[in-house]
Amino acid sequence: MASGDASRCYPGLLAGFTRSILFVPPGIAVVRDVVACVGERHVEWLMHYAGSVRSEGDASIIENQGVRLTVTPFLPERASGWRVSDVTRMSSYFDEEFHKTFTPSIRYRRFSPFRAAESFELLFGLRIGGDAAGDWAFTGGAGDWQLEVPDRGIVILPDEDGLLVQ
Repeated sequence: MASGDASRCYPGLLAGFTRSILFVPPGIAVVRDVVACVGERHVEWLMHYAGSVRSEGDASIIENQGVRLTVTPFLPERASGWRVSDVTRMSSYFDEEFHKTFTPSIRYRRFSPFRAAESFELLFGLRIGGDAAGDWAFTGGAGDWQLEVPDRGIVILPDEDGLLVQ
C-alpha cells in the first residue's frame, strides 16, 4: 500500500487530500481518496485511459489490445446523486525543436457526486479482467465500510485516512 497527502497541490481549496492505493497481486488495486475542502466544493475523480470505455451497471469497462480493466466505484454512495462523463481534450502547440505543430489529445472518464460538500470519501476497485457484477462485496458507507474480495479471501477496511487488509 502507498499513501500520500496531495492537499498542497490545491492551495486554498483543500485542507486535506490523502490518496491510498492498495495493490493486491495479481491484477487488483483499490484506491481511496479522503478529501477535506476549504468550504463546500465539487470534486471529481478522473480516470485516464487508453482503448475503449463502456459502462456496465455502476462499473466502467476499459478494453485495450485484448486486456480488460473493470473499474467499480463504491463511494460516494449513489443515493445522493452521481455523475459520470466521458471527456476528450485536445491541445495544440508549436514545437520549436521539430518546427511543427502538435495536437495531442487525452481521454478520461470523470466521476463526481452531484452535490458540493466540505468533505468526501471516494473508493474505487480496479481489476484486470474483472467481472463487474461479482468481483467485490461492499457494505457500509463513508468512513464505516467493508470491501471483501471473495476470491482472494481478504477484507479491506478504512484505517484513518488509509486502508487496512484483513
